Amino acid sequence: HTSSYGEAKDDYFFAFDTAGVRIADYENKDQEGINQIDATDEKGQKYVKNIIQTAQSNPNGGYVEYTTVNP
Repeated sequence: HTSSYGEAKDDYFFAFDTAGVRIADYENKDQEGINQIDATDEKGQKYVKNIIQTAQSNPNGGYVEYTTVNP
């Protein structure tokens, strides 16, 4: 089972709970259950925290841009 999508099939789904614990990651099962609230991207942005804050403050959806290496 894979969660890849996109034209090149190099994007994938993942999910965090509101505390920053990764609850789903089909490509990196070893990351599930780990709190990543303070994880930073290549520019030093706390992207997990920003994703959660954006989701909580925008009931109709939102967007967070971040840069990491795809697994």
